Amino acid sequence: KPINFVELCRQTWFLEKNRFPEIVYELNLPGDDMTLNCDRQQIGQVLTNLLKNAAESICSRPSTNIERTSVGLICLDMAIEATSVVVHITDNGVGLPPELLDSITEPYVTGRDKGTGLGLAITNKIMEDHNGELILRNNDDMGATATLVFKTTDGSS
Repeated sequence: KPINFVELCRQTWFLEKNRFPEIVYELNLPGDDMTLNCDRQQIGQVLTNLLKNAAESICSRPSTNIERTSVGLICLDMAIEATSVVVHITDNGVGLPPELLDSITEPYVTGRDKGTGLGLAITNKIMEDHNGELILRNNDDMGATATLVFKTTDGSS
């Protein structure tokens, strides 16, 4: 059903920001509300999973590494395009294991010692169920970016 997607992003960002107060969180949303037809609980889970993964990636940076001394940063950016709504969640953590990039959204595939390999699999399935797409890539310098693409017919829902 129609939900205020800007508000859902804002609420999820706020909750995750409070869970990891040592990390700097940036939020870049359109000034106006935006309606998206989706399951609020499931898309909330998608956002939570990706923000949590980003925070865990930052927290797992090696303590001897120079990047560990830099501030952890997670950015959530939303753009409304002609036929889609795009959300980028970018972090400066350890990034995704390059050898797993092609299979990281499959069940039980994980790059973490204590990971179940289900978070990204569930996230990917929810996006597919919403006629959307999950794109994962490593950044050029450090960290990773998860991109959510929600296809729309007119850019507004």
